[in-house]
Amino acid sequence: MEKLYGFNRLNQVKTDLDLWKSTQAGDRNAYHQLFNRHWEMAYVRTFHLLKDAEESQDIVHNIFVNIWIKREQLEIREFQAYVRNACRYHAYKYLKTRYKEALTFMNDQALRSLKTETVINSAEYNERLEELSVFKESLLKDLPKRCQEIFSLSRDEQLSNQEISHRLNISKRTVENQITYALKHIRLGLKRFLML
Repeated sequence: MEKLYGFNRLNQVKTDLDLWKSTQAGDRNAYHQLFNRHWEMAYVRTFHLLKDAEESQDIVHNIFVNIWIKREQLEIREFQAYVRNACRYHAYKYLKTRYKEALTFMNDQALRSLKTETVINSAEYNERLEELSVFKESLLKDLPKRCQEIFSLSRDEQLSNQEISHRLNISKRTVENQITYALKHIRLGLKRFLML
């Protein structure tokens, strides 16, 4: 009867939801179809945020591996939206980590440069360390008040960008821009300090 009307269930394209339900039941073929259907979109979205091909591939790969591993616990109604949001979340998480590492690196560089002098007595070393700390604080005070507040919430209270945006009732993009601005300002200031 179905063939009479040119309709064959076997040739019907399955929806993402059908494929996801099959994936949850352990169907690897359904999972691979979802992967093939959404991998390129996920990669392009992640690369757009990171501008780093290798890191973008790693993030997308990890997202799909995680989906397979946690398939029985995950509740996904709209697969493409889930993957898109996961890409954004992991890309921002990566960027936040990278910025923290850059700031730590700058602090380490400053400390290393202080330690490389042939002879440093501990009093002089502590004095220089205090100078660096005071200089860093003065750099923070040069920032606009709102920028200082956002940076403090991010670094001192360890709040995520989303949490800061909710607390201050501003967009997440504004939070990211302010943190980026603060880090750039501090980095440039520390370079000047090291040159002196």
